[in-house]
Amino acid sequence: KPHFSPGSAGRRHCSAAMTATAPAKLLATGGIRTVEKHVSKPVVYQFPVSFNSGKATLAMQLSQKADEAEIRYVLHMRDNYTPEYVRLNPDTMAVPTMEIDDKVCTDSMDLCKYLMDNYPGPGDQEVVASGRQAEMMDWVNFAAAWDEYMFTYGHMDPGSADMANAIRLENLRIYLDQVLTEKPADVDFLVNCYIKKITGITTMRRAQETGADKEKALEENKVILHRVLARGNDLVGKHPGGFLFGDKLTTADVYFLPIFRIFQLSVPAFRRSGRSTPTCRAIGKEPRHTRMLKKA
Repeated sequence: KPHFSPGSAGRRHCSAAMTATAPAKLLATGGIRTVEKHVSKPVVYQFPVSFNSGKATLAMQLSQKADEAEIRYVLHMRDNYTPEYVRLNPDTMAVPTMEIDDKVCTDSMDLCKYLMDNYPGPGDQEVVASGRQAEMMDWVNFAAAWDEYMFTYGHMDPGSADMANAIRLENLRIYLDQVLTEKPADVDFLVNCYIKKITGITTMRRAQETGADKEKALEENKVILHRVLARGNDLVGKHPGGFLFGDKLTTADVYFLPIFRIFQLSVPAFRRSGRSTPTCRAIGKEPRHTRMLKKA
């Protein structure tokens, strides 16, 4: 079965200036693959608090498939580790995941691009008709260079971060033990997936580690965030009363609006680390930006 890497095609347009300064992301990346099963209605598996789930859900709501799509809520750090879910999404064992047509998307970028390319909503259709699709995708890749996990976990207290990782590891080991006990036909495949995920948990701890590396990575992450917010603010300014690329929501907004949910969920950390900068202070007080959020 063919598998398309998320690092190909659409991601090559990311600005050289951004990729040159962006630290490695904490989360594993997925992709899009063709499967034998063809679903009649798309299904998006998501968790409400997840940043990438927010992008996936908004992208689906803006697409031509919105009315027929099913949104399934997954209890994060538990249900996404079941053998059934691992078979569906062995790439990241996380959310979001989308089943659509004969495809399974395990990466939010590929998910959003698939919907935009095959089932564009009114906003995306207008962007394409105006010849600005490349410009919009340049913005999407620019915004996607920011690591939301680094921001969130980097500003959590060590106790909370360790507890989250402990829950992950506990549930992963429970399901690994289940697979080893029951020995399904694909036991080797599942065991490899669980071992890879357990090993990968240590990567996420990089944001909570003490020392110069942590502070350097957090500062680089903060710089990227400020650039994304500033460029988004400039785009909003070109469409007073509208959104980033016009009067309708587009895939560009999918990569901008969910950022503010993180600020709401991490308000103390954001006030300490973000609002002290001129960029975030200005954006937080910008009337046109406030109108955009209210309109959305």
